[in-house]
Amino acid sequence: MDPVDLDIFRWMFPGGVWTPWGIDPRITNAEIARHIGLSRKAVWERVRGWKSSGFLEGYIASPNISLFGVDLLRVEIHVADAVEGSALLDEVGLIDGVLDAGLAFGDSTTSRDVEILGLTMVGDSPIEVDRRMRVLRRLSSTGMVNGPFRDEAPPRTMTPTPLDWRIIGAIVADPEAPLSRIARSVGVSLKTTDRRRSALLDGRALLYFPQLAWRMLPSVDLTVFCRGPGDVPRVRSALELRFPHQTPLEAPGAGYLGPEFAASPFIGVRLPADSPGQIQDLVVKVSKIPGVRLVRPQINGLFRAFPRWVEERLAERVAASRTRRGPGP
Repeated sequence: MDPVDLDIFRWMFPGGVWTPWGIDPRITNAEIARHIGLSRKAVWERVRGWKSSGFLEGYIASPNISLFGVDLLRVEIHVADAVEGSALLDEVGLIDGVLDAGLAFGDSTTSRDVEILGLTMVGDSPIEVDRRMRVLRRLSSTGMVNGPFRDEAPPRTMTPTPLDWRIIGAIVADPEAPLSRIARSVGVSLKTTDRRRSALLDGRALLYFPQLAWRMLPSVDLTVFCRGPGDVPRVRSALELRFPHQTPLEAPGAGYLGPEFAASPFIGVRLPADSPGQIQDLVVKVSKIPGVRLVRPQINGLFRAFPRWVEERLAERVAASRTRRGPGP
């Protein structure tokens, strides 16, 4: 894996900017090739290599969590080391309502060089949220559990119809299936399936996520705090100019912020970095860009998605859609 792979990954996202609502599966290898100056075949061979090497473990498709009328909450647990973090990653997946969790190593506003397990869970009711938080505090050996913080679900501009729910259900069950297979399983034409899937993607009711083993492509996420809103575009332009192999992050995980940084504008960027020394060098270089107030590095580790809660609610919507003809909820 090399910086070119990071370039390809970047352009799997609309506009070449990482967003928390995933990639657009309609983006072709030819489109990516035009952005990075490679041939379509070269891009195809690279992505095929991701799968054979284990870097690309597959794709997950999911309905937007806002469709189920719940909030999205974020919790961060400081863990003693990566071994404890890996064990805790398995434990939190057993808690009903936890949607995903990942390990990251970086610095925080309370202490330097910490291992953090960050997880996302649904905010379905105060009672259930309190129950989950009590379980998480019991699991934590450090006792440092920050949250829950309100996390924003991807902005959605459409509500699925009963047919849409059946298409969502078929895609979630087999995210890498060709549309022709999805059409057959739903019982509608390929043209209708393609049109409805496009509407779901454009309206952010349906989301796609690649499952990547980032340990195979050494990189670091930098959250760059700016001195003021007016510095943001200048800092972003400077990052683009100085680091051509990068993935801009539209909503970087700033994590737990103390009051001194809670109101500071920040941007994010993922850069190639294969050693602690190189990461420190990047932090120093970015810190010297005019308008930058603070740079926080984070290295992403293991990540797990726990789809059970969503799958159960999705199954209910799909079942209900078979008895209705009007728009779905």
